[in-house]
Amino acid sequence: MYPGLLIMFPEIARDNLLQYRINHQNGGMIKALSYNLGYEGTMFPWESAFTGQETCPSDAPTGEYEQHISGDIAFAIRQYWELTQDTNWLLNTAYPVIRGIAKFWASKAQLEKGVYVINNVIPPDEYAFGNNSGK
Repeated sequence: MYPGLLIMFPEIARDNLLQYRINHQNGGMIKALSYNLGYEGTMFPWESAFTGQETCPSDAPTGEYEQHISGDIAFAIRQYWELTQDTNWLLNTAYPVIRGIAKFWASKAQLEKGVYVINNVIPPDEYAFGNNSGK
């Protein structure tokens, strides 16, 4: 949905889709801290609502392991900037979100045998949750 809106209606992509995430960055910060594993920054919820906090049922592993949404949001911000070259928006509005996402991934990555890996995520094969991303 986002790529089509971005190309045809960049203001809607920015003011509705991206702004929702910008407005709810605090929910992602709360989620990162909730794991008590030393995560920092912003881990956006797999499912969120009005508050921006995780609403995925706790018995579903997707809420815990579907972590690519944060990367998707960073990528969407990049796509918006590449289309519009709106550096003022990037620096003053989007940068805190990008920085928070980067801090989360840096805090989650682990060095194993000289290679950084991201453990306990759902890989492209969504039936194999928990796999090591580096293998």
